[in-house]
Amino acid sequence: FLGNVWFNFQITFLISSTLRFSSLLLLSRVHDSRSTSTREVIQQLTRTNPRILQSIRRLQRSGDVEEKLKATEALGEARTSIAVSELEMALRDPNPQMRAEAAHALGEIGDTGAVQALLHAIQDPGSGLVESAAQALGRIGDRGACATLLNLLWDTEVIQQLTRTNPRILQSIRRLQRSG
Repeated sequence: FLGNVWFNFQITFLISSTLRFSSLLLLSRVHDSRSTSTREVIQQLTRTNPRILQSIRRLQRSGDVEEKLKATEALGEARTSIAVSELEMALRDPNPQMRAEAAHALGEIGDTGAVQALLHAIQDPGSGLVESAAQALGRIGDRGACATLLNLLWDTEVIQQLTRTNPRILQSIRRLQRSG
């Protein structure tokens, strides 16, 4: 009796594996300009270790701010694009320190897929992320963010906020104005 059960299990596993592999082959032909290629996903997954997955899980599920901050920091240090969507959601966290750490982590990762979320955060006056998001966008280095960042130079409220938190920013802005 056990022989038949084992044989049935093997057949079921073989069929399941064949169907999964076939679906991957069929899906590889579907292309979306906004999606990540299969090759990139596989590369990210091979570089991903259990600690990264645990950090993503802690960021998603933990109610403790300190634990979420540690998880966010770990994801930024790991520099894996697999965490970008979770960090983008953390940009809307109610805790301002959490939002700033998420912006910092996105800058550390450097994935251009995070640019739109950071630009949205920078343009939302209630987010409190002007400085953190601007620094993250600078680290990412996507030219598409330049127009929004340059428009910030004309917003006196933003300039006042930035110079209160980091006086060296005003010096950098003055240098940019002189060179441009």
